[in-house]
Amino acid sequence: MGAGPNFVLDKAFLAQGSSAYVYGQAVGFGTVPQSCAAISVANTYVLGICQENIDATRVATGKAFINVRMAGIARALVGAAVVKGDPLTPDATGRLIKQVTAGGKFYAVALEDQSTVGGLTEVSLLNGFATI
Repeated sequence: MGAGPNFVLDKAFLAQGSSAYVYGQAVGFGTVPQSCAAISVANTYVLGICQENIDATRVATGKAFINVRMAGIARALVGAAVVKGDPLTPDATGRLIKQVTAGGKFYAVALEDQSTVGGLTEVSLLNGFATI
């Protein structure tokens, strides 16, 4: 991780679904107010990055809240090797991958290289999205 101040916006959201959430996983909007859901479709909108783990048992209660980083710098899981400066979009598991589609949307930019699939890397989250 880099040195210096990291100014961020974290928010608690109701974790919807029945599966576990893991630190560094990208999540999207849930179906009720103030909720988030695991991403299951590639290139979908990213609400933010999970800042903690929550097991499936707690999620299944329908009362578990999770800390989500919505803006600033976060550590995120990658679904393929990324290089510093790559525009990132989620895969179908909530891991970030390089956006390579012309006109494709991206939600973060890699701040460092990461060659290990499933590894964590620092990313700068965008407010909304940009296109290539």
